Amino acid sequence: MKKICVFQFWILLLTCTGLSLMPQPPGVFSLASDKVWHALAYGVLYLSCQLAYPRQARLSIRFVLLLGLSLLIEVLQYFIPNREFSLLDLASNATGLLLGILVVRLMAKIQVQG
Repeated sequence: MKKICVFQFWILLLTCTGLSLMPQPPGVFSLASDKVWHALAYGVLYLSCQLAYPRQARLSIRFVLLLGLSLLIEVLQYFIPNREFSLLDLASNATGLLLGILVVRLMAKIQVQG
């Protein structure tokens, strides 16, 4: 099970990074606000990281590392045709990460009570 969780985290991380660095993202993402997609992707990415590496890092370290990746992607987008650096995208990513932390903490609380 552990290997599957690690595998799915890295596949998800590479997929999110690849989609973020494409000059023209697939049209399917126009069905909702791209800020919603950013928050959803980074929330799921955070949860995926938690499943893959439950004891390796504290919540705040995961947050900082994934937000750092988000910042790096935004900087790289500045140099990609049809893409741009966006503080709103960065804020949406941070929101998704914070929601991921909230879900992890709520699940831990429910597990302790149950």
